Amino acid sequence: MMRWAQFLLVIGIAVATALAADQPRFEAGVARVEITPSKPLPMYGYGFRKCLASETHDPLFAKVLVLGAGGDRVAIVTLDIGMYYSARLRQRVADELKIPVLLLASSHTHAGPYFIRSRQDSAELSPDQKEYLTELENKLFGTIQKAASSMFPARIGMGRGKIQIGYNRLVLRENGRARANFQNPEHVAYGPVDPEFIVLK
Repeated sequence: MMRWAQFLLVIGIAVATALAADQPRFEAGVARVEITPSKPLPMYGYGFRKCLASETHDPLFAKVLVLGAGGDRVAIVTLDIGMYYSARLRQRVADELKIPVLLLASSHTHAGPYFIRSRQDSAELSPDQKEYLTELENKLFGTIQKAASSMFPARIGMGRGKIQIGYNRLVLRENGRARANFQNPEHVAYGPVDPEFIVLK
C-alpha cells in the first residue's frame, strides 16, 4: 500500500509541476496484448497440480497504461499471470523507451502458466517455458512501446474505499512464528486485515 501511495504522490507532484510551469499537459497512453501460451504449459498455483494445461477457457491478456507529465513517464502493466518479474524488461524499457519506472502487477491467477519468479532463469524450466518467457517479454515490450507512442491529453483521478472480502489465515504458533491455515472453510480470521482499496482513473 505504501508503494502505491508514494507512486500516486509522485504522479500528483509531477502533474502539478507541469501545469504550474505551463508545460505540456498530463498525458496517458494505453494498449493491450493477448499473452495466452501457444503450447500447453504447467499451471500456476497448487503445488500438487503437476498436469499441463489441456485447453484455453479464456484468453490471457496484458494491459498497459503509460502516464506522462512534463518529461516524466511511468508504465503500469497488469498481467493475467500468477507471478511475473523481469529485470531485463525493466532495463529495456528504461534504456530504449526512456521510461524509468515500470510497475508489473500480476493478478495471481491460478489459471495461467507456471514459472515461479525465482526459477525463471533456472535449468529446471522446460524449453517451452523458456520460449514462452522470451515471447512474453517481447510482447510486453512491444505493447509498452505502442502505448508510449500513442499518448493523448488526459486527466487523472483517484478514489478509495473499503471492502471486506479477504481474511487473515496466518495462525500464530507458540514459538511466535506464524503458519498459513489453508484448511479453513469457515474463513475464521486469525489476525487483522487491510480492507482498503485504491482506484486509479
